[in-house]
Amino acid sequence: MNKVHTCHWPGCDRRVPPARWGCRVHWFRLPLVLRNRICATYVPGQEITKTPSAAYIAAAEDVQQWIAEQQR
Repeated sequence: MNKVHTCHWPGCDRRVPPARWGCRVHWFRLPLVLRNRICATYVPGQEITKTPSAAYIAAAEDVQQWIAEQQR
């Protein structure tokens, strides 16, 4: 059974391929430096093994922090 994967932007329910962080709209809202960190720390297949690196998790947490700061 395939699990539906949605955009990681809070509140967005757009479906995206499991290897993508988010939908096109929200991906391009992120600053380039954060997008580059997500890409640089992504290990192909981590969405299958469910074992992202510590660097990827840190980048993803920084992205969520940035989003939260924009919504204040």
